[in-house]
Amino acid sequence: MKAMILSAGLGMRMRPLTEKIPKPLLLIGNRPIIHYTLLFLKKYGVTDVIINLHHLADKMRENLGDGSGFGMKINYSFEPEILGTGGGIKKVEPFLSDNTFVVINGDILIDVDLNDVIRFHKEKKALATMALRHDKDANRYGAIEIDKENRIREFLGMIKGADENLTRLMFTGLHILEPRIFSYLPEKGCINRTAYPEMIKNGEQVFGYVMNGYWRDIGTPEAYSYAEKELKERPL
Repeated sequence: MKAMILSAGLGMRMRPLTEKIPKPLLLIGNRPIIHYTLLFLKKYGVTDVIINLHHLADKMRENLGDGSGFGMKINYSFEPEILGTGGGIKKVEPFLSDNTFVVINGDILIDVDLNDVIRFHKEKKALATMALRHDKDANRYGAIEIDKENRIREFLGMIKGADENLTRLMFTGLHILEPRIFSYLPEKGCINRTAYPEMIKNGEQVFGYVMNGYWRDIGTPEAYSYAEKELKERPL
C-alpha cells in the first residue's frame, strides 16, 4: 500500500519558527515531526510514499532524500502554487491510483493501529474512511458526525439532513481512500470542503474510524510545546 504525506503548507501560524524551516522539519525530541510520520507508516508496512512540497522544498528533499535512510522509497510532488489538500492529492493520481492508499497530514503525531483502520475500511467497503477522535473542542476543529454504524452523516455543518442521533467527533488528519475518490477531487482546493460533502450527499460509503490513541496536531506554538512535553513522558 502507498501513502501520501501532505506537507506543502506555509506554516503561517508557527512563524517565526517556519520562516527558515518547513514545519514538518521542526524538531520534537531531536527528531523532525515528519520523521515520526514516516516511521509510523513504515511500522505498518507502508514503504512507498509521496510527499507534496512547496515552502522550502529543497530543505525537505535534503533532509529526507530518497527515503533509503528510513528503509523506504520517497517520491516528491512539487507545487509551484499550493493546490490545497484536494488538489495536491489529485495531482499525484498516477502514483496513487492503482490501489487503496493512505493520506496523512505532515504536521501531526498519531498513535493508532493503522492495520486496524485499514481492516475497518475494507470491511465497510468504504470509498473513504477518516480516522476520528472524541474531543471537547470538536466544533472548533470542525465537527464530523457519525451514526451507529460509523457512517459519516454530517460534515462540518455542510450536509443538514440527518434525522437521527449522531456522535460528534473531530478529524485527525488520517484517511484511507480508494482510487475512485479521484473523480471527486478538485484540481485545486480542500478535500474536506469539496470531495467529502459531495460524496456524502451522493450516498457514497464514507465512514469514520474512532480511535483512542495518542494524537497531537502541531498547528500552533502552544501545541508544539505540548507535544515536546508529551513525548518526553510517552515516546512514540
